[in-house]
Amino acid sequence: MMRLDKFLTTMELGSRSQVKSIIKSGAISVNGTICKDADFKFDEKEAEITYNGKLIKYNRLQYIMLNKPQNVVSATQDNHDKTVLDLLHDVRKKDLFPVGRLDKDTEGLLLITNDGELAHHLLSPKKHVDKTYLVGIEHSLTQEDICALEQGMRQAGSSYGHALQLLHGRGKQILCLGILPLLQERKRMVRLYHEGLLGRSSPKPSHHSNKLRRMV
Repeated sequence: MMRLDKFLTTMELGSRSQVKSIIKSGAISVNGTICKDADFKFDEKEAEITYNGKLIKYNRLQYIMLNKPQNVVSATQDNHDKTVLDLLHDVRKKDLFPVGRLDKDTEGLLLITNDGELAHHLLSPKKHVDKTYLVGIEHSLTQEDICALEQGMRQAGSSYGHALQLLHGRGKQILCLGILPLLQERKRMVRLYHEGLLGRSSPKPSHHSNKLRRMV
């Protein structure tokens, strides 16, 4: 059971004092009956609450699949760059956070939620949840390149990539790259993998790409 004023503040209709004024004005109805009692309790999962005739649907947990563009940071707030939360409109932003992170110049799927349990399940290395990225390059890979990709890349003695699958389309070669869940928390790991595999760490890169996109 939830109090009416708490329900309305949770749904971000206003501050506690603001929603109390709204309730006293008679703008709130519970199951078709005007309610002016801020302390009125009801089953938030079953009751129908309206504000000036408009239904307020209760959703404690929110799940938003965002196609993150480049030049946006995976954070709830930032003093210099636009964040993924800045891209959201007409949603309750309180307690929302991105599940994991994509680098500023990486685009693709990013889950935004306030479900901490789900976030833990997706991010915990023990759960073995893989991630998949698409990398577009300008030239076809050699067999040597493919072998290196399939074996994974090593940095400081640790392998942190596997499960490469090659796709083709529109004259460009697309790499479908699976990432080891045990090392997904490595800072900028995917970007390092991207740069290393495509030769960006060398003075003369053998392959060129300016796009890295997470698909799953």
